Amino acid sequence: MGHDLRRVRVRRLGVDRAAALEVVDELIGERRRVIAGGDDDPRTAGDRGRALGQIRRYDQDLEPFGKLVEREEAHAYPQTRTRDPLLEAVEDRQLRGRELTSERADDRGDESGAGRRCCHTSVPVEDSQARDLATRAAFRAGRLAIARLGDPGYLRWKGLRDVVPEAALLVQDEIVSTIRAECPNDALLLEEGPEDEPLDVGAERLWIVDPICGSLNFVHGIPFFAISIALRVAGQLRVGVVYDPMRDECFAANIGEPAYLNNRPITVPTMSQGPEFWEQSWVGTDLPYDGPLRKEAIRVFDLHAKEVQSLSIMGSCALGLCYVACGRLNVYWTLDAKPWDVAGAGVVLQAAGGLLTDPEGGSWLYSTGGYVAGNPSLHQWALRAIKYVKQHPDA
Repeated sequence: MGHDLRRVRVRRLGVDRAAALEVVDELIGERRRVIAGGDDDPRTAGDRGRALGQIRRYDQDLEPFGKLVEREEAHAYPQTRTRDPLLEAVEDRQLRGRELTSERADDRGDESGAGRRCCHTSVPVEDSQARDLATRAAFRAGRLAIARLGDPGYLRWKGLRDVVPEAALLVQDEIVSTIRAECPNDALLLEEGPEDEPLDVGAERLWIVDPICGSLNFVHGIPFFAISIALRVAGQLRVGVVYDPMRDECFAANIGEPAYLNNRPITVPTMSQGPEFWEQSWVGTDLPYDGPLRKEAIRVFDLHAKEVQSLSIMGSCALGLCYVACGRLNVYWTLDAKPWDVAGAGVVLQAAGGLLTDPEGGSWLYSTGGYVAGNPSLHQWALRAIKYVKQHPDA
């Protein structure tokens, strides 16, 4: 019907839906009247035929409108919220600032909500249900992010090139409120703190959230950023959702299932291993904010720039990984990312058949900040330059 769902206002949705229901009632009543008069009187036969034809045309129009209403109801626009009520500490957390606590969930007995169960109903929560919850949270947060693009609010600088816009806090609050509405006792690892928020690394169920992956892009009005949400259960990452609201692209996966882009399965394309294929590669990266790692990354960047067809700084780690998952990039690497940058996209990438490691080629789950993702055939070529730079710091 040509509707832009991102521009439909929720305040008018209730009126639109009521109007739709009135139309449906009217049509049903009209249909009943026509059928009720369904005798063999030739004087009414023509009228019945014309009326039924009109009803069919109305039905054809109502079907897509009903789908529009249904989607808008499921992903309503958020209301602005304050942070304090939404970021209350999970029970039994120990105050350690931004340090992750080592207390295990099984040390807290029945209060931990052991097993994959919904916190307030004790009904088992399947991975697919958790993925749907993360998707709803990302959609609602994405609409808020779109509304604030170009109006990020006040800026707080955590360091050189490391910025937290006010809008990111509001987006994060929306995600938190959506998750806690269904799982109020689950633990949350949030990029934007608050700084004194205690975190439980041993939580049975831990949601890992990056409200705006690509903050510098967002602050400068560049429409390339994403909302990233992951769920870790019993120490295992099981669900990942990365939503690009500007393109309305949702990358999603849960363990043991295919990865999807807007409900379409995606896989990492297969390629041969020869150097000529590396030379044809499209590679994405993001540089550390500052310090020795940035110098190392620039050296790697220089080596790759001489070897591959295209090398781009993405500005969003989550989207860089997802672009490898769907074949838009052949390789993505970074030497300084945080768990919330890669958790959701890492699940998507692996479900799509991609290879994700640390800069040494080891497990990405134990990385200290460096990540290399790619087609398994080209991954080794990306590692080669990174290993060379690390082994020859003075070269």
